[in-house]
Amino acid sequence: MSEVGRCVSISMNIPVYLLAVLLWITQIQADVFFHHGDTEVRYVTKVKNGQVDKREDCSCYCKRKWKKDTWDCCTCSWTDNICFPGDVSVTLESGKVIAMDKLKQGHRVLAVTAEGKLVFSEVKTFLKRYPDNMAVYLDLITEDGQTMSLSESHVIFSSTTNNTQEMIPNFAGRINIGDYLFTTDNCQSGICPVKVKTITHNVRKGVYVPLTDEGTVVVNNMAASCYSSINHHLAHLFMTPIRRYPWLLGDYQQQGYSPFISFLKNLGHWILPNNMQFDLSREGFMAAGTRTEL
Repeated sequence: MSEVGRCVSISMNIPVYLLAVLLWITQIQADVFFHHGDTEVRYVTKVKNGQVDKREDCSCYCKRKWKKDTWDCCTCSWTDNICFPGDVSVTLESGKVIAMDKLKQGHRVLAVTAEGKLVFSEVKTFLKRYPDNMAVYLDLITEDGQTMSLSESHVIFSSTTNNTQEMIPNFAGRINIGDYLFTTDNCQSGICPVKVKTITHNVRKGVYVPLTDEGTVVVNNMAASCYSSINHHLAHLFMTPIRRYPWLLGDYQQQGYSPFISFLKNLGHWILPNNMQFDLSREGFMAAGTRTEL
């Protein structure tokens, strides 16, 4: 082929090359790098036309400490390692709304009773507190645009109907599109049901688990539990000594995660039947990318 022929051939193929590049760009891997504890994590999503299309078979890779630039598929830190991020909000008794990372022991925050009534309850301590950790959180987005961010194993109050009387504690990872959460936003009767429209994941900063006297807390205007991974009512019973004597946690009240709390939770997983706990080995990885009600 002559030089002229080669140039013509390349020129004719330029649009094809450009199209291939554009298709690659719209499907590029959107990697988010962050540290969880002392582990460097790479979170991977498939992005198509600017929207999360699907999760990879392996969504999290952890960097090997002993081999440079080597990543292994690992457990994503949205399981039992986290609960609430620092950018969600709570409401103080004064009416002031503050971010979770500003919440302190002794604050009285909006909570909900077993009967569904709103009360203000004292923050006795933090069961877990890692202000600088980054983690992958589940985002439950309602049809009116509210967002609730928490771990899949955390307990939130929900229902399969829009009847407040049927509100029950449920693990966030078991919430489905079309289920109802319970919000104080634009509600004249305390808490009102609002339908979940979209479920997705996002990387957020901070890991916080406040423990109130009531065992519940209203976060981002949504009624939630202070507990995760095991039945809400039993967890509340297990935490009775901590609510009464928070000093038992020592310095872990302000930073970290007490081995004593870890022991109680592991004990619960050991003695409780499967229907009263969140199976981290299976259910913690159930959500495949963004799910939206059509």
